[in-house]
Amino acid sequence: MLSIDKSEVYKTNNLEQLGFRVFNAKRKEPLLIILIHKVGELEKVVYSQLFKAVNVEVKVVTCHIKYIIDANKVSEFEHYAKLWIPLVNRFGGQHHGYFLPSEGASNVALALFSFPSLAAYEVYRNDSFKDDECMAAFAYAKKTQCVISYERNFFKPVFE
Repeated sequence: MLSIDKSEVYKTNNLEQLGFRVFNAKRKEPLLIILIHKVGELEKVVYSQLFKAVNVEVKVVTCHIKYIIDANKVSEFEHYAKLWIPLVNRFGGQHHGYFLPSEGASNVALALFSFPSLAAYEVYRNDSFKDDECMAAFAYAKKTQCVISYERNFFKPVFE
């Protein structure tokens, strides 16, 4: 079970803006929070915790990845991106999409996705190295050499 980081946190209702559903089983103590993420027709519980405090908040983390790609292999990178979107979602994240070059630099692409906490992201990151589909996506990028380098940063979204 994941734990919620209570420092610099977000109200649970802001998670709904990221595609999660938040349930409060009772409006008094104890408080049960369940995050459910919907992928297509399937719903997956990605987080649940029982709290004694009524005003529990959840820290959301958004990962921003800036890729330097081979400008001659944009279609290969697009395929790579389409492999990762459902994988991130399957691991409990909410993918906000990949952004391919259009105007401006022809070798820069971006990706954005969120997890309920940095701990949840770390679980995804560790588990992805044990998952066959994730390993196949890594292998595809290596084989096609569509990714030259990448830079990963984390942000806290502001909704209000």
